[in-house]
Amino acid sequence: MVGVYNYIVAALPIYERVVAFMLNIKGGKAEGIESIREAAGAGGEASVDAKTALSLFLAREHQYPEALSLMHELYGSYPHNFHYGLSEAGLLRSSGKLAEAVAAYRELLALAQRNVFPQPLLPRTAINLGLTLHTQGNYHAAADAFESVAQMTGADREQAARAKLLAGEMHDLLRERDAATRKYQEVIAMNGDSIEIREARRLLKDPYHEP
Repeated sequence: MVGVYNYIVAALPIYERVVAFMLNIKGGKAEGIESIREAAGAGGEASVDAKTALSLFLAREHQYPEALSLMHELYGSYPHNFHYGLSEAGLLRSSGKLAEAVAAYRELLALAQRNVFPQPLLPRTAINLGLTLHTQGNYHAAADAFESVAQMTGADREQAARAKLLAGEMHDLLRERDAATRKYQEVIAMNGDSIEIREARRLLKDPYHEP
C-alpha cells in the first residue's frame, strides 16, 4: 500500500503535487515501484495484488518486458481470470508485438465461446482486436472484428456505436464506400448527440482517411 501511495502521488499532475507537498504528502515513482516489487516477490496474500499493480505501473512507465512477464505469470496462475488475459493482450499491443496481440485477443474470444470465463468483456476484446488489426494494415479482418460486436451480448450503446463507426472507417480505407455509408447511417440511426454520431455525419460527407 505504501508503494502504491508513493507512485500515485508522484504521478499526480504538477499542480496537485504542489498541494500534496504543502500538506506534507510526498511520493516517488521509483521508490513506489521498488516497494511494490518487494511486496510482489515476498509471497503471501499481498503478492498477487502487488504483481497486478506493479505490472500496470510498469506499463505506464513503458517498461513493457517486466510488465508483460508479470501479467503472463498472473494469467498463467489464474487462467479463468479474463482481466489478466485481456491485460496481457493489451500489453502485447502496446509494446508493438502486434501479431502476438492479435493471437491473444482471438484466443480470448475463442475461450469465451467455450465458457472458460465467468464474465468476459467480449465487445471490448473484439474492438481491441480490430484496432490491432487496423494498425497492422489488415483492414478486412479489422472490419470483421468491429462488425462482430453487433452479435455479442453485453455491448453497451457506446461500444455498439463505436464498433459500427470503426467498421465504416475500415470500409472507407478499403474503398468500399457503399458499405462504409451503411455503417455510418447505422450509427446515426441510433439517435442522440454522441461523438460517434457526430463523426458519422461528418464521414458521410468526407470519407475516412488515415491520419
